Amino acid sequence: MTDQETKSPNKYDAIRTRRGACAIGIVFAVSSLLFFSMAKGFLKGVESYFWTQAEGTVISNDLRYRGNSGDGTVTYTVVAAGREITRTEVVFERWSGGNKKEKYDDWSSAYAVGKPVRIFYASDDRTSLGHWPTEYSWNGFTGLLALFAGIFFFLRGLKQRKANMETVTNLNPPQIKSS
Repeated sequence: MTDQETKSPNKYDAIRTRRGACAIGIVFAVSSLLFFSMAKGFLKGVESYFWTQAEGTVISNDLRYRGNSGDGTVTYTVVAAGREITRTEVVFERWSGGNKKEKYDDWSSAYAVGKPVRIFYASDDRTSLGHWPTEYSWNGFTGLLALFAGIFFFLRGLKQRKANMETVTNLNPPQIKSS
């Protein structure tokens, strides 16, 4: 018989394993709350799918080329539900491959002064230039990943707990030889 076959499972190792997985799950889930608290652009992008669409006009912009990306602000006006609304919004775009300066020029020309832009607006006068998260909102995506990882690890810990409890309860007590 090998050492593996004779060595009985240690219930304390099983307890540490399941507690570790559950603890990692809780840490991920709590960190997802932190990411979501910084993800207003992500949430606004998702909400804007349920808003009304209108055509607005760009009245000014301040856009910058940053090598792989472009960012800045766009000020626009839109007539929504009979009221004229003027807003300034942060915009951002990232490119990969090809002529990035040309991609920036194409992107920035969409926000040229006087150009029409599609605006989404809510009944409480919130507006958005698009459905995408228009602010720096990778926190929303990271929050979702952290939340799913937290749920995965926590459930894995619970599953290990159940499996380990069955193993520990099915163990035969050691045989004591009397002389």
